[in-house]
Amino acid sequence: MKRRLVNLERTDENIADQYPDIFDGLQKDAIQNAWDAKLTKKGKDWKLIFKYEPVHNALIIEDFGTTGMNEKRWERYQGLWHTDKIEDYEAAGSRGQGKFLFHYFSKNKLVLTETIDENGAYRFSYGTTQEYDDKEKTLSNFIPGTPNLNHQGTKIWILNIKDDLKKELLDIEKFSGFVVASWWEVIQNYNATIVVDFDGSERIVSIPTFFLIKSKKEKNYQDEEIKKLGKIRNLVIRYLNEEIPTLFQGIAIQRAGMTILRIPVRADETIKKRTYGYCNFDEKIESELKKCELPNHMGFTTKR
Repeated sequence: MKRRLVNLERTDENIADQYPDIFDGLQKDAIQNAWDAKLTKKGKDWKLIFKYEPVHNALIIEDFGTTGMNEKRWERYQGLWHTDKIEDYEAAGSRGQGKFLFHYFSKNKLVLTETIDENGAYRFSYGTTQEYDDKEKTLSNFIPGTPNLNHQGTKIWILNIKDDLKKELLDIEKFSGFVVASWWEVIQNYNATIVVDFDGSERIVSIPTFFLIKSKKEKNYQDEEIKKLGKIRNLVIRYLNEEIPTLFQGIAIQRAGMTILRIPVRADETIKKRTYGYCNFDEKIESELKKCELPNHMGFTTKR
């Protein structure tokens, strides 16, 4: 048997094509990786920062309150489709491909990664979709005068953001909207802190004000059993007297604290635009959902 040659040069483009919106995909995969690496089950002191650094035209993604990457996790991070998350229903990630979306945003597909693990060991790599190195160069070779990461966790630098993607990527309101639409559950229930700093000013992503409105028309179902599968922990449907932002309309299907998709409400347009809610599940159903979840975390397949 002869091993087939594999050309990874355009892997990032092939992966990017799987996302309905690559900007939404970027935040979703970045946060999913960091949330999976939280030090405690409830994410105590967990934080993630998205920062644009104009001097080097770089998007920086830095997490706090996370494990960082030890040697085993480091090796898996450097590989495409190399992950051990698929069997862990609590992990938001599954396929080990989302990180390659980072390369797509770089003109020369260059991504730098720093990490410090639980033992204080510092690691650095630079690489493209085809190759990487974690021995020959340091951060200062690419970003002179910038200090190394100095806390447990991980920091990713996407260098030389593509000109045709930069304007839309740096739309603070739109990007923050994607974040809260995907991660409202961990922000609301675990006080997860996600910061967007694209213009030199840090903004903490917060729950929309309409979440706080007490709906007079609300249905709540708890611990509803689905025969031979498991339980629906919560199904909440709310109708408000005002129109809801498009990103939140419909019923959010949740897994591991992340919104996978929203099911539109079949009703008159006025009702449709004022109805939202969510549905989450016990570990048995979450495990089954993970098996049929699309690699981009934005839907499910019926083929499994």
